[in-house]
Amino acid sequence: MYEECLSDEIKQASNRVQYKELAGYLKKLHTYDAGKEKAAALKLQWMQEYKRKPALVEELGKVKF
Repeated sequence: MYEECLSDEIKQASNRVQYKELAGYLKKLHTYDAGKEKAAALKLQWMQEYKRKPALVEELGKVKF
C-alpha cells in the first residue's frame, strides 16, 4: 500500500522539494522489515524511469541503504 502511494506521488512530483520528500519516504520504507527490497527496487525503477529529471535522480542518488 505504501509503495502504491509513493508511485502515485512521484508521478505528480515536479520540484526538488518534492523529490527530497520522496527520497525521505524511501528511507522510511527501507526501515520496515518487508520494505528493504521494495525500497531498493523503487529507487532503481525511478532512476531508470525518470532519468530525464536530473534533480530527481540526484536526490535518489543521495539515498543510501
